[in-house]
Amino acid sequence: MKSENEKKVLSRIKCLIEKNAPESFDLSKSKTTGILSGDYISTPPFWGRANFRLATVCIIIVFLLATTVAAFTTDVFKSNIFDIGVKKYASDGKANYDVVSSESNGITVEISGTVSDSNRTVFEMKVYGLNQNVNEPISLENIKLADEDGNNYQFHQCGADGEPVENVVINSLEFYGGPGKDTNLYLSFDGVDDINGNWNFKIPVKYFEEKIYETNIKYETDNEIWIINKISLYSSKTIIEGTIEKTKDWNFTMELKDGENIYTGFHGNVQEMQFPTSFKYDLEPMGIIDKDIKLYILNLDSNNRDDKDRAIIDIPVSLLEEA
Repeated sequence: MKSENEKKVLSRIKCLIEKNAPESFDLSKSKTTGILSGDYISTPPFWGRANFRLATVCIIIVFLLATTVAAFTTDVFKSNIFDIGVKKYASDGKANYDVVSSESNGITVEISGTVSDSNRTVFEMKVYGLNQNVNEPISLENIKLADEDGNNYQFHQCGADGEPVENVVINSLEFYGGPGKDTNLYLSFDGVDDINGNWNFKIPVKYFEEKIYETNIKYETDNEIWIINKISLYSSKTIIEGTIEKTKDWNFTMELKDGENIYTGFHGNVQEMQFPTSFKYDLEPMGIIDKDIKLYILNLDSNNRDDKDRAIIDIPVSLLEEA
């Protein structure tokens, strides 16, 4: 479904073309002779006037289309409902912005952006036709996601940031896993809040290279014992997994450093708060590991960077074995 801004831009382009498109012309009527004859060569009237106008119109059309596409894509995945891994995936130019929409019983649902790798699949969803002006999580009935090979993906969560947006409700939809190859995904549901219907979408996704490394790196001090067992590089996140045998505080976050580059942690899971216990932590996507890196365990209860560094774990690239 085209937005009002999109309709206006397309209307302007159409008017420019209709107004400035040149009429057909006959080259035989233009005053042009060969250089060898010594005659004066005049520019055909078409080239001098109408064709110049057409070239100008083409330039304007390209500019309008470029700015329109930019306007339609720059606000996708910008909401606070999306974590920094999704935003990094989008800023790296990997997100799919093909708009796919479906309408049923007066409710139009639009998938305006897609992020997908082997770990998760995330959609930005816009809903038109509901009588509400505040972004709230939408209830979707019998929601299903599958790929062309018949693999089904479990629904994880739906989110909204509560910011008011006129005539549209913007939500995130996240599923566990993804196809891990170039293919199409098929999304469907038969209820939007209390409105029944049938909404179906065919959504193309693209695969980007992923790496999973296994290792066994142990860091030990008087107060901390951490073991790093696995590093997974997905397009939308980096995942660090391992075991905590000892720590002075369960309140922590993580950062990875690759030279001058810093990859911030945004979500962690500790199986249970007793030793030993396993942990899994999500950080911004790194892309590749081609040099030694450092993992920082940071205190969350300190604003002083010198006090934040609880542990600095060296991870030599030579100790990473591709799974």
